[in-house]
Amino acid sequence: MKYKGLQLAFNAFSKVVSRFPDAKLLVAGSGPYQQQLAKMVVDLGISKSVRFLGRVSERSKFELYGETRVVISPSRREGFGISVIEANSVGTPVVGWNVPGSRDSIVDGTTGLLAPFPDEAAFADRISTLLTDDQTWRNLSENAWKWALDHSWDKSANDFEKVIEGTLAVQ
Repeated sequence: MKYKGLQLAFNAFSKVVSRFPDAKLLVAGSGPYQQQLAKMVVDLGISKSVRFLGRVSERSKFELYGETRVVISPSRREGFGISVIEANSVGTPVVGWNVPGSRDSIVDGTTGLLAPFPDEAAFADRISTLLTDDQTWRNLSENAWKWALDHSWDKSANDFEKVIEGTLAVQ
């Protein structure tokens, strides 16, 4: 639970809901902490604004990304952040923490917005910006899908092959 940062996301989202009562947070996936997280949502008074979807199919995941104004990635640490690139591929900007992994997949101010960890108020402000500032959202959305185009498994495999060939050529 702590690694994925959902508790921080819920705290930040409670600040968003206080400003935008109609805001909704959809939580895809499931795990061993679901009951604790559901209780936290109730304790924060945001249960009407948060919906736990459980496991979703690949198709549903991309439909959700496409229907969503902003995706949040509250992980405290991440690998590269494939889910960020997936959201970007349909033009959806992502808000995350300025931590390793997230700062590699979210280009702050270009494909999404980063907040200093663990400043929940700043995280909420980044979300609020994307909910209200249409021009910023449009710029980030357009940049996001362009950024995602440069990240594919084929491109990664080709780049890796070049590294291997270059290494073998030196020997």
